[in-house]
Amino acid sequence: MIRNLAKTRVASDAPPVMGRLLSVVWPFLLTIVGCVLLALQSMALMSAGRAYVSGESLWSKGQKNAVLHLGDFALTCNLADFEAYEQALLVPKGDRIARLALSQPDPDRQRAREGFLLGQNHPSDVDGMIMLFVRFGQISFMRDAIVIWEQADALIDELELAAVHLREVVVNDCRNERSKQAAMAAILEINERLTPLQRAFSDTVGKANRIVHLLTGGALLLMALILTALGVGRSLRVQGVHAQSERRLADSEQRYQLAIAGSRQGLWDIDVVTGHLFVSPELEQMLDMPMGSFGDRRGDIIKRLHPDERENVIAQLNALVAQGQGFETELRVLDGRGQYRWVRAAG
Repeated sequence: MIRNLAKTRVASDAPPVMGRLLSVVWPFLLTIVGCVLLALQSMALMSAGRAYVSGESLWSKGQKNAVLHLGDFALTCNLADFEAYEQALLVPKGDRIARLALSQPDPDRQRAREGFLLGQNHPSDVDGMIMLFVRFGQISFMRDAIVIWEQADALIDELELAAVHLREVVVNDCRNERSKQAAMAAILEINERLTPLQRAFSDTVGKANRIVHLLTGGALLLMALILTALGVGRSLRVQGVHAQSERRLADSEQRYQLAIAGSRQGLWDIDVVTGHLFVSPELEQMLDMPMGSFGDRRGDIIKRLHPDERENVIAQLNALVAQGQGFETELRVLDGRGQYRWVRAAG
């Protein structure tokens, strides 16, 4: 009789493809997310700085228009011009409200928002302006700008006092040109003192924007380098583990092939996942079959069983796969001469 050692290989559960992929790419994903977040923060800071420069332009325009309206008031003695002055001065006053609200130990963000809006700042810029003041108000570049802002507001106080004096002069005697000229001279002198402060504020905020750009750019580059190095190291480790697993698998397959080649028994192998069938040359020789003629699917071995044994063998094979139980039996197999031959099969 032919003794057929049946060997059934069941593919081991491999790690999910997505899990293996994530184990390699997560450092790179972290790099991308970190760089995006840092870039967004950089853009937010620069946008807030730009909003302050734009706000200073509105502040200066409001202050200059206020002085122009006072000049018109001195010429026409029309109270409508004085009211126009008061309306124009609301822009610097609104920004002062915001500054004072944010300078408190517990910043009043709602009050600051109202002040910035009164200062005609764009509503979409207000949150960024508040954030920049609160977070960086004590940092040198922002602190210097706030000091200049305070000095300018102090001059606005002087401008208001000078405007009140001009109003009294005009109301008392609109034809008193000497008194009106003296009052306007004081106003223009204050205006001249405000001009360099306005320029200094814009220069300071512009310098701050350039510093933020350089710092965040450097931080972005450093983060990218660190996280990329981490990702490369992680990838190399994963590849090393994968290569080691491949070597172990290759060694195991080589031993398996050597066992087949060195065995005098007929061996057959079914991959239970794919249904692929392998039979050794020895088995084909024992059954007097030409080499390679057996077939390569599970059904090719089933159909060579005697009809009386097929149902029992199929049941035993299924039990072997499902429960890991072995089997040993005698059965009849159709050989290459068209005859059934009794064999003893174990698996």
